[in-house]
Amino acid sequence: CLQLVEDGRLDLDVDQVENVDNRGGGDADGPTGSGFDCSGLTLYAVYQASGGRIRLPHYTQAQQDDPRGQPVPLDELRPGDLIYFTAPGDADSHHVGIYAGDGQLLHAPQTGDVVKYSPLTAWSGERLDARRFGQSATAPPGQERRP
Repeated sequence: CLQLVEDGRLDLDVDQVENVDNRGGGDADGPTGSGFDCSGLTLYAVYQASGGRIRLPHYTQAQQDDPRGQPVPLDELRPGDLIYFTAPGDADSHHVGIYAGDGQLLHAPQTGDVVKYSPLTAWSGERLDARRFGQSATAPPGQERRP
C-alpha cells in the first residue's frame, strides 16, 4: 500500500517496486522504458502515496527544492523520507532514494541494476539532505500541513 500515513511518511508496499529494472524513466503511473531511474521512483512513490496530490518533477535537485517537501534533520529520519545525495564540490544533488529505516535506502541505483536496498554508508563523504512530503515535519500526528 502506497499512502501517506498519519505522521506524513510514505507507507510503501515494496513488492510493487523492488527488483524493477533501472533502465531510466518512471512517472506518476509507474515504470517507463522498462524501469525506474532514481527520481522516477521517488516521484512515483510520492504521487501514489499522496493520492495524486503531490506530483514531483523528474529531476533530483528540482524534487529537493520543491517547497512541499519539509527539510528533515538526519537524526530525525523516518521511513518514507526522501534522501538526496550531493557529491563534494557539486551544487546539485545527483541521486535520491526513499529511507527505509535502520540505515537503509530503497533506490534505483544505476542503469542495468534493479530497485533495491543499500546502506546509507554507501554514500559516505557525500552531503545528505532529507525531505518529508505530505505533512509538516513538525506537525502533530493526524494534522496535515495546509497550503
